[in-house]
Amino acid sequence: SMYFRLNTLRLCKNLLRPVESRKLHEQSDRMGDMVTYRYYVGRLHMFEDNYEAAEHNLEFALRHCHVQAVRHKHNILKYLLPVKLLRGKLPTNKLLEKYGLD
Repeated sequence: SMYFRLNTLRLCKNLLRPVESRKLHEQSDRMGDMVTYRYYVGRLHMFEDNYEAAEHNLEFALRHCHVQAVRHKHNILKYLLPVKLLRGKLPTNKLLEKYGLD
């Protein structure tokens, strides 16, 4: 998250390579860790214009986010919805209203 705050996204790749090569991102026992990881990877893909991978990761984060974590879902949707729009998929009004995004 620090790289996103500092706007140094190019440095994120340096961290992802060892994590993904050793498959550490698949070994987490805690779903919350996986949701956070996939959220940031999705955001990174979005900023790299890799919208298919961004959508895949952000959808995973949204689907597996804790049911009571409404603020987290809202944050995920802030990035997922524009990606879906760029890919020609419109959100439902119900979804927008549910998370105050209308």
